[in-house]
Amino acid sequence: MLVPFGPHTIAPDSTEYPAVSPTQPVSVRPSKSGVKPPSDAPASAAAGAAAFVVGATDFSVAACCAQPAREARSSMEAMRIGARYHAHGAPRPLRLPRMARARPHHPGDDGFGSLFGNSPVDRAMERVPPAPVPSDVRALADRVPHHLRLGTSSWAYPGWRGMIFGARAAANALARDGLAAYAAWPLFGTVGLDRAFYATPSVAEYGALASLVPDGFRFTVKAEQRCTRPDMDGAGSTLGSTTALRAGGVANPQFMDPAFIRDEVLAPAVEGLGARLGPMVFQFPYLDLSARGRIGGAERFVDTLAACFGALRGIECAGAPVTLAVEVRNRELFRPEHVARYSQALASVGAVHCYLQHPTVPTVTEQERALAAAGSGAHHFRALVVRWMLAAGTTYESASEAFEPFDRLQAPDVPVRTEIAALLSHASPARPGFVVINNKAEGSAALSVQLLAEEVAAARPG
Repeated sequence: MLVPFGPHTIAPDSTEYPAVSPTQPVSVRPSKSGVKPPSDAPASAAAGAAAFVVGATDFSVAACCAQPAREARSSMEAMRIGARYHAHGAPRPLRLPRMARARPHHPGDDGFGSLFGNSPVDRAMERVPPAPVPSDVRALADRVPHHLRLGTSSWAYPGWRGMIFGARAAANALARDGLAAYAAWPLFGTVGLDRAFYATPSVAEYGALASLVPDGFRFTVKAEQRCTRPDMDGAGSTLGSTTALRAGGVANPQFMDPAFIRDEVLAPAVEGLGARLGPMVFQFPYLDLSARGRIGGAERFVDTLAACFGALRGIECAGAPVTLAVEVRNRELFRPEHVARYSQALASVGAVHCYLQHPTVPTVTEQERALAAAGSGAHHFRALVVRWMLAAGTTYESASEAFEPFDRLQAPDVPVRTEIAALLSHASPARPGFVVINNKAEGSAALSVQLLAEEVAAARPG
């Protein structure tokens, strides 16, 4: 029987868990838990709520955004953000009313909810209770610096029942109601909001999510793919195989369009999540950076990136600049002939590089070495953002087939874990660190977080 925490359970190499999800195109994976979203996902108007997909299951806002939550956020909803250009084309900063500084997330603090037991958190935990926290896990959380926030890509995984969620929690309730229990786990200070990559949530949907986490929790949000994919099909869709779109599609006018990003991507997150908004990750796919390609080459891509993010500079949330993180999947951008231009572009606009562990790019250490040689690197960024997605030589499909239901560590990757822990040594209260880990990295992101926390804690003085 699996004992998920305390002594680590690491399964031998095995493919005993067959895939339960239909094959998805490599570039489009709306399901992070192996279940295909239903085609009739939108809820009826009579339900009084907009339904959206988180991970792989319908998330009904009505379930967690009931009247108390709506009343609590009504003043925020009423304040409209004036995200418009000035007469001379400069973007007006997006601002929320100045709030008291949120207390840092204490990894061992899971005592949130309301005094009278009727908050969105309380109601969600009635449906999906958290699992008991072992004392050694709580003690480990106390040793992780408060400026480091570790978490996973989404949270709705049935294999985590008995680990993160109560053992008897209904699998079909995890996406809708499981976030509160996830955020109560003392090692989790962030979560990757992958759903936003496919369609930006509304202000109300973001607000419903924010109501389920404590003050110090931060969402690592993926920007909608319409602003990071250069090609679209004849119907105007950017979803689907990027290879097919590149071969037979047309130019996407919203690709790196600062007005679209400001008004349609950032504004809802700023208004809905408020102080709980962490980094906004702009995940670019593998791009054709040949001189004859649609983008016009690597230098042209970097220059367009600098112009776009320069127009977004100054956007604020809760009195602080929004952290814009750039994730690229082209290995050539880290070569000497391009990395200096890329590094300088990030520095000039105040954006940060998202360190990605993925087969398409160099290792985290190699990325840092290249950026540091170009005059940038971890100690120059205002935040450290890391996404540990996939081991070298594997695909999401093969890893999913081998690792589901993601309740065991099946492919421990000690070198990558050590590299990430070393990178996080550059983090500080003034330079917070965010790490999001995918189940496909080692077999169970929840267990990967625990092992990374142990390595980080062991490296601390004293």
